[in-house]
Amino acid sequence: MPSRLAPDPTDPANPADVADAADPADDGRWWHQALGVRLCPTVPTRAWPPRPRAGEEMAWIVLGLTAIYLGVAVAARDWLAVLLTDRTPTALGRPLATLPRFQNALGEIETALAAADDLVSGLAARVDAGDPAAAERAVMAKLTATRAAIGAVEQGVALIGNNALTRSNPLERHYRDVL
Repeated sequence: MPSRLAPDPTDPANPADVADAADPADDGRWWHQALGVRLCPTVPTRAWPPRPRAGEEMAWIVLGLTAIYLGVAVAARDWLAVLLTDRTPTALGRPLATLPRFQNALGEIETALAAADDLVSGLAARVDAGDPAAAERAVMAKLTATRAAIGAVEQGVALIGNNALTRSNPLERHYRDVL
């Protein structure tokens, strides 16, 4: 019996060469259907992730998407750190990164992102080890980690002010991506 992720063979939108996720001979393409990805001839079969154990598919999809949110927030944090180090207002005469307000805010951002990363990484290791409780908690970790990612980018936007929302500012793109 095909799984819920298996393609409908009568649907022309699903290519026939996507394997049935319930088939034990499935060569690892289970995640294509879940993420709406179609087969790409440039991705070798050995690059596909191994087929997860029963009940883990959703955990891996959720944790993978959460890692993307965290990656966006880390990119925003890195850009903000460079801006604060490089920007020296004339009236101040030293970089913004030397001010305690900005140091504290960047520290809070780093703390939130590090905690979220540890949560997601730890849960992923437990899912890898076959812990069924970890797979069930993946959605809770996504909620916590994505809130941390969104909050971190929002805090960066608040630090910079209106300029952070202009299209020419990289932080604006990170903000759109994390939402």
